Amino acid sequence: MTVSVAVERYIFVCHATRARLVCTVRRAIVIGLCVVASMSIVALPSALRYRRTACRDAATNETVFEVQLTEFGRSQPSAAVYTWTLTLLRSIVPLVVLVAFNARIVYSLRAAKPPAAGTGGTVGDGDERHQRRRAAKNRSVTVMLVIVVVVFVVCILPDAVMSVGFGVGYVDERDQLAKGAREFSDALLALCSAVNFVVYCLCSSQFRAALFDVFYRRRRVEL
Repeated sequence: MTVSVAVERYIFVCHATRARLVCTVRRAIVIGLCVVASMSIVALPSALRYRRTACRDAATNETVFEVQLTEFGRSQPSAAVYTWTLTLLRSIVPLVVLVAFNARIVYSLRAAKPPAAGTGGTVGDGDERHQRRRAAKNRSVTVMLVIVVVVFVVCILPDAVMSVGFGVGYVDERDQLAKGAREFSDALLALCSAVNFVVYCLCSSQFRAALFDVFYRRRRVEL
């Protein structure tokens, strides 16, 4: 979803003349549903790699449940292929796309500088103020994009390193140190999924205004 938003921002900034034709609400809904469906399918083999097994606890003599690998999970070739596929789709490819697209966006925003005050020419006072407001908005968008990319890199990179370096999941990891590192990387993944909303609220007045409009309109409808 973060990559989809980055692509949409790239089209709006770098191909502004085509943005209103390409980036429509209906298309955004379709893309969002396709992302959810496709990534759910990609995650499905994780459910097939593990099973819940009833075991007897020797210390308490009670029945406990453990998560163990299935035959599919113990299959080394299939597990390796799935781990690499998941790492590429969840970490490496999004990382490359986000860095590349956001670097292009930042470059375009920095290149679009308004004329300096008092330069004269054909630009009137009203146009000059408009250009300066737009430049200030572009600077805030630039800061927001940089923060989003930095947060994504920090949160995704440990999981990518763990997946590529160790090649196993949390359950089949036997090294306790690596298992603790996996807990940390999984926590960063959860943080990455939720923190962008906070970044947008803090850095984008337009996002805050749109969010307020959505809730205010809904409240009016309910009343």
